[in-house]
Order: sequence, then structure tokens, then C-alpha cells
Amino acid sequence: MAVPTSMQRASDRSATPAPGPGEATVLPMAACLIVGVTAHRDLVPGEVPALEAAVDALLASAQAIHLPLAEGNDAASVCVPGPARDRQYAQLGVFISSHCQVLLALWHGTASDAAGGTSDVVRYHLHGEMPGLGRVDAPPNLLADDDSDLAFHIVCSRTRSGATADGALGTHWLTRGARSAGSGPMPDGYVQLFDQLGEFNADSRLYA
Repeated sequence: MAVPTSMQRASDRSATPAPGPGEATVLPMAACLIVGVTAHRDLVPGEVPALEAAVDALLASAQAIHLPLAEGNDAASVCVPGPARDRQYAQLGVFISSHCQVLLALWHGTASDAAGGTSDVVRYHLHGEMPGLGRVDAPPNLLADDDSDLAFHIVCSRTRSGATADGALGTHWLTRGARSAGSGPMPDGYVQLFDQLGEFNADSRLYA
């Protein structure tokens, strides 16, 4: 199992506690962590040394994919908060959505004006639209377009966010046209789809 995730500059993740002594990030068994890294993390020094060290340790155990500067951005423009940096986050969100079968969204569930944030990434995954980047022609991920919009939403809020999480730690299945309780089964059709994908992957390993 591959687990794609995003990584921004460490100071942008300062609301997340760094692991303490002896603590580590635990991945599911047989999982491969693939991290998309925004370009500006390499261009701007981190401001939270402990968190920066934790991020570096995480990257050392993962397959890191460094994304280029988004169209219209340059090294100077992404060093400060603003539209250019937002485009980097939007580009990263599109990358994550386009390389996952199920989008795991840790999100308060409220639409936000934070460009390139989780709200925008969920909207892109479900509907193929990313504000700030225009209409993206590619389907939301690598599956057939009609079956590519599955997300699993865990309701939570960030410490520094002004939005409250209604029903914190509640879960929902989200698709382009429906929402259902996360405690229930995966929406119809997806189980069979993923079973077929698993069979294909097993055959590809066997006969490659």
C-alpha cells in the first residue's frame, strides 16, 4: 500500500506538535510513504527547529517527490505568504489528489477562503476544480473519471484555524454526488473497483 501525503514548509505546520523523545511516526504495515514537497520548503529556512528536525526525519523515511515552482512563480515570490505561495499549495493538492484512489481529508468540513487549503483540495478531488489554477483537464486521479471521486473525511480543526469542527472526529464518505456515514460501508461500486485493482496489481507483480 502506498500512502501519498503532502509536506509544506515546517513553519506552516507549526500547529502540529513535533514528536517527543523516542516517539516516531507510525505507518501501516507494508505501507510506503510518498511525500510531495512544495518547492518553497527548499527556498525558505524553517522557523521551528524542533519541527524542522521532525519533518526532515519523516522525509528521510519516505520517498520524497519535490514539485517544481508553479507556473508564474519564482523563488522570491514564494518566500512570503501570498498568492504565489498559495499556488504552490494548490499545485501540491492537485498532485496528491491525482495520485490517490481514496483521499483522506483531515478537515473541519467548512469551506474556506484559504487558497490551496484542504477545502480546495477536497473540492478538486470531488469536482475537478482548483481555485487559482483554473479548470484542470485531467480527471481527479488515475482511475476512470466516473469512479475517481472517493474521499474519507475525518472531522477535525486546527489550533490556529478560526473555523470550528462540527461533530469533531466524526467520519464521512464523500463522493461527487453523495455523503454517507464513515461508520458504514464504502459507497456502492468502489469495493468491486478496488478488488479489481488489487487483482491487477497482483498480476503485474507476478508476471512482470
